[in-house]
Amino acid sequence: MWTLCRPAALRLVLARRAPPAASPALALLARALSSSTGASSSPLDLQQLLSQSSDEISAQLNRAQLRDVQRTLSHEFSELVESSDASVAPVESIVQLFEAAQKTQLPSLMLRTFEYMQQHYPEDIDFAMYGDVFRILMRQRDGARLLAVYDFARALFVPHVPEIVYRFGIAGRVALDDVDGALALLHELEHVGRHTPSNEILSHVMAGLARRGDKAGVLALHARLDPQVGVWHGSAIDRVILSLGVVEEPERAFDFYVHSSMKLNGGTLITLLSVCRHNDCRQQASDILENRKRFALRLDARGYNAILQTLEYLDRRDELVDVLAEMRDAGVRFDTKTKLIVQRNQDVLAGSYFDLAAARGRSDDAAGRQHQHPRHEQHQHEQHQRHQRESKKPSPFKTARVLRELLAQGHVDEAVAMAHQHVRALTPEDLDAAASDAAQVPAGALRAPASAAKEIVAAFIASGQHDKVQALLAGWEASGARAPFAFMEVFVHYGKSKRREDRELAYRAAKQLQRHRVPIFRVEHALQLFREAGDADAAVALYEQYLSEFAAVKSGDHAEAQDLEQQQEQQQEQQQEQEQEDGESSAVVAAPRREKDIEGLRKVLTPANLGRALNWTLTILAETNRVGDAVRLAEQAQQAGVRVDAQHFVTLLSAMRPHVAAAVKAKGVVVALPERERRQRAFEYTADDMERVLEAMTQRLGLAVSRGHVGNACVALAAGSKRHRLKLLEWFAAAAAATPDRRRPAYTIPPPCYSALLRVAALENPESPREVLAVYADAVASRAADAPVPRDWETVVIAHLADCGDVDAALARVLAMPSTCGAFTYEAVVKVLRAAAAQGHAAAVDTLVELLEARDFQLTLNDAYDLVHLARDRELPELAFDVLQLYERAHGRETTDVVAHVTTHSRQHERDRYAVRRIRAMYRVALQLCEQSGQWKRALAFSSKVRELLGPLDDERSAQQDKTN
Repeated sequence: MWTLCRPAALRLVLARRAPPAASPALALLARALSSSTGASSSPLDLQQLLSQSSDEISAQLNRAQLRDVQRTLSHEFSELVESSDASVAPVESIVQLFEAAQKTQLPSLMLRTFEYMQQHYPEDIDFAMYGDVFRILMRQRDGARLLAVYDFARALFVPHVPEIVYRFGIAGRVALDDVDGALALLHELEHVGRHTPSNEILSHVMAGLARRGDKAGVLALHARLDPQVGVWHGSAIDRVILSLGVVEEPERAFDFYVHSSMKLNGGTLITLLSVCRHNDCRQQASDILENRKRFALRLDARGYNAILQTLEYLDRRDELVDVLAEMRDAGVRFDTKTKLIVQRNQDVLAGSYFDLAAARGRSDDAAGRQHQHPRHEQHQHEQHQRHQRESKKPSPFKTARVLRELLAQGHVDEAVAMAHQHVRALTPEDLDAAASDAAQVPAGALRAPASAAKEIVAAFIASGQHDKVQALLAGWEASGARAPFAFMEVFVHYGKSKRREDRELAYRAAKQLQRHRVPIFRVEHALQLFREAGDADAAVALYEQYLSEFAAVKSGDHAEAQDLEQQQEQQQEQQQEQEQEDGESSAVVAAPRREKDIEGLRKVLTPANLGRALNWTLTILAETNRVGDAVRLAEQAQQAGVRVDAQHFVTLLSAMRPHVAAAVKAKGVVVALPERERRQRAFEYTADDMERVLEAMTQRLGLAVSRGHVGNACVALAAGSKRHRLKLLEWFAAAAAATPDRRRPAYTIPPPCYSALLRVAALENPESPREVLAVYADAVASRAADAPVPRDWETVVIAHLADCGDVDAALARVLAMPSTCGAFTYEAVVKVLRAAAAQGHAAAVDTLVELLEARDFQLTLNDAYDLVHLARDRELPELAFDVLQLYERAHGRETTDVVAHVTTHSRQHERDRYAVRRIRAMYRVALQLCEQSGQWKRALAFSSKVRELLGPLDDERSAQQDKTN
């Protein structure tokens, strides 16, 4: 461990010592930076220099200055290692040079310093340096050097070889096409090194198997990878996608990307398009090209070349000029491949800016136009384009495309102006025949053509006119018009907001998507909106729809798809009739093809996604008092092939728990909530509801009870009948004996639930402490090693041991309470004192009385009264005398005040008069006990004390009242 931590500790010590000692290399670098940036002639502070990031240094220096600094660093390293002053350069200087090379983007010097560290300071190389070197060698694709580093580091760390060392070996063998060797190292990593291989390592091995054409091996590794588990980098995801594409599994590749949380970047775009082209996935390629502008990608020449090649593959060469113009406007250099694409597509580029013949003509005329200022020419060009846009009457067939172009170029005002030309107020004639009543037209509702609905909504959103979006949505709701892309735009945009009004719009859009049976691929987002609205029907309908879609896609039965296509054709005909007066055709808004929907659903409808959506749906049903429907839906999901596990019912019980009409109060006592609080609730769950859910889970779905179920149901079951309490203990025993699921984090039952479990176990097992001790042991095991045990846990165990007659064990636990739970408790001490007195255990009685005196516990009247009578029954006059002394010590003055107050015949509560009678009876019993046992001195003391507190003892009436008590 010290070997690994020494470099970091050494750098920390060097950084904190004063004054900081700069190595010659870094002092020279500081001077170079100072001279390059025009600073003062004094060198920069060393620590400030090393604290700068690579981006900050790049911002300070231009390219020439950065090259000067890099040459200076390389020269300094050479002089440092060849110096005759010392045979070996100091390790601090080498490490600092490595860091400086990293910040100045000099990988060659990083490798030189690393090799020097290998030769002279191998144990001072930390994992961060290994990681930097690994990335450099991977970019250089130098498999031999990767293996050399692996051999070196392996010999250094044997027998405990870290995972990053195996990474060098596996990546090196894959780079040298030695896939069998990489698989052998992977097996050694898992079974000898006892490491879990990272996603990056598995992706390298998968890429090697794909190049070798080993489809079975690629699929075997793909089955081990989950895009939502572990650490993922963009390069690793690209390798997985490309490997699946190489072995002709494009659907798995697309599914893997869809379920990853990685945002689309240029490299992933190139990979996805390559998979599409080489696997003849035309529809997916079109979708990727359509959606790429959502992510505002900054592409290089490789990215644009991939797009251009895909357009050629799709035979959409008329769009090449738009992509080339975008590439030119973004300042991306045309490389050799771009120029070849332009040359072979001159037939469609003729007459455009990229017409090579016209380009030669422009170069010939360039000399004659040099007198015109470039800014003036650009201004004239922009004015001409704006005049053309303003003078052109919007065409119903090109509205959507023009709006998209305006929004992409940032001309929001022009897009909004065009959108207003296609929006009009909703009228009763726009409604269905059954609803053509003017009173049913919402105030301010608007209507827009379905062909450009999405773009119109996007224009209003971009301009901040959210009231217009709300009016359009109200119009679509009233008229029943079908605008699925517009609904999706509203759903996606406003669903990201946290404002209640925006989320209400997103919820209404989701309802419209459901109304028209449009697939909602963001199922969890929709369910979250349904939960906020309390719409359980919508949640159940959405989940049942996806269960049926999952079954259809899984079985390949598309009969339902054909029925849906017929319904969509009917809706399309109705839409055409509605838009005749606008002169627009509905052909451009035809319902999406069912095949495309099914392809999208295959990416979304995985068992894992359906399992997560089931959690959301069960929560919504539990929060709307529909637990029966929740159980039925879980059974339905299991029958459809979804993996329903015990965790789903933990989610269900967790959602039910806040609606239970009971709570755990102090000392683990379960009590019913106040009536006032219960009246404020819309509904409540009882112990019967919890029992029905758990019985259905275990008997009908065949699932085992876990700690999560017990922790969420214990309060309700503990507040129920004896049958419920026995069931609770039975389920807890089954959960405690079950093998924990290593795939999920262990659930810890909350301490209040353990308190309730202990009291239930004590109540239902009055003669045996075995079950109480078992619950207590499980509760203590759930705590941290150094955490104290809650006092109420220890009190319940001690009280139960005392009730079972094991006074010695109870007394031992009482005496150990300061070490186990931090302090004694009054209830535990008095409980054991009663049990010891009942058994005549004189030594235990003396010990506990001394404990009560030493800790100054306030003995209550009820406990004192019971203990005095117990002393009489067991003939223990010493106990009676000690109890009264303890009582007088705590309440003597208050007792005198109570007696005096009652004797004044004031209007006092009956309980005060009753307390005085109990005090009189307690003293008389003690007096009689002392007289009967022959302890006359104590009897005389009691007699004088009774007269002092209660007056003469010859009052026949009071004596008669005391006898009745």
